[in-house]
Amino acid sequence: MYGRDHRSITERALELLEERGYQIPRAFKNKLLEACVEPDRAPDYVPRHEVVLEAILTEDASKPTRVPHHTASTRFIMGLLQRARGELLRRGRATRSVAATLGRALHYVQDRCIVSPKISRRYHDEVERRVSAYLRRVQVKLVEPLGKTKLRSLLRRQRASREAARAVSEALALTYAVLYAVICNPLKAPSDLLVRAQEFRGRLRGVLKAVYTAVAATPLLSTLFVAVTALPTIVAGLQSLKTPEMLTHFTIAIIPLSFSSVVGIFTLEALFSRRLTVFLRRLHDATDGRYLVIVALFTFLALNLSRSIFAAAVCVSALACTMLTAAPYLSRNFRLVRGEAYWFKWD
Repeated sequence: MYGRDHRSITERALELLEERGYQIPRAFKNKLLEACVEPDRAPDYVPRHEVVLEAILTEDASKPTRVPHHTASTRFIMGLLQRARGELLRRGRATRSVAATLGRALHYVQDRCIVSPKISRRYHDEVERRVSAYLRRVQVKLVEPLGKTKLRSLLRRQRASREAARAVSEALALTYAVLYAVICNPLKAPSDLLVRAQEFRGRLRGVLKAVYTAVAATPLLSTLFVAVTALPTIVAGLQSLKTPEMLTHFTIAIIPLSFSSVVGIFTLEALFSRRLTVFLRRLHDATDGRYLVIVALFTFLALNLSRSIFAAAVCVSALACTMLTAAPYLSRNFRLVRGEAYWFKWD
């Protein structure tokens, strides 16, 4: 999509917001219109495996790769939108820095509405030539998503089009939805989500809180046990310029123990925080499945490569990590509010 079309679509979406009573600062609008064409001049780069999944198994998995404009991942776009929203929550208003990040995200959202030139150069060029002609004529169904989960759902359903009218309609509708979700959503969580969050927190008291605390402390105690047990032997071996076998076992064990401990620390911080915002965000971090995947992988390696007592400590720690990651999802209230933990203020 041409730079002028990015600006025109973004400007039209801002007009639609203002027609519905939302006041957008002039400085913010100017910066947003400037930023929405910025990726054409200064592209974004991510590790190659985030663009080409198969690259995760190759040596150049971490090599910086240009983000494809027409096929940028929803995860990448949501990362930009979360950064913009986080800045808005910290500042309490729509600043130029919010606009700079938000504008870059809008560029990719709009480009994803048009078929990639790698798929069909003819259709791509034809649609781009007709964008400006259709902008004021297309019928647009405007959606006002409340929260990150609904916005992400909209972006996941996004499909590229080979028809100019449909592509323009989709680009304008999604631009409006993104702007509404990021800058027009209330800073504080809606009352229904707030009630659910408070109900969930209210259940983590008494015996259940004690159980959670004990499980969360298990990875930390396991790590301490391994460190205390291994340290004297490792130090003695290094002083004699020999590599003790225990050092190998310790190295294998410390990776899953470290990640399990991170989950435990997040959980403990959530349990003993007085602020609902901290409680939800730390529990959000603790239930990130990526930690569990790493722990499971290295626990498997530890069991196969190490027959020492460290393997037992790793197993206990991995079990605790699994419980901490999975248990909160048993609550429907948590499942509903988890995705919004960083999108709203909760206190």
